[in-house]
Amino acid sequence: GWPPEHRGEGLGTALVSLLADRARTRGGRYAYLQVLADNVAARRLYERLGWQVHHGYTYLTLGGPPHG
Repeated sequence: GWPPEHRGEGLGTALVSLLADRARTRGGRYAYLQVLADNVAARRLYERLGWQVHHGYTYLTLGGPPHG
């Protein structure tokens, strides 16, 4: 996420809006976001911009912690 000193300045709103507008002007009809369920700040931003939850997801691992 944004560093705490930059939160609330409208940077996320500007960035997400710019990307959506650019996609729309290039013929994009659909867009999808993936955000962690516990990322409350991001979810609040996206919902304020009109995004809606479509479905959830789960990570599964076999035999130990995930590698990354």
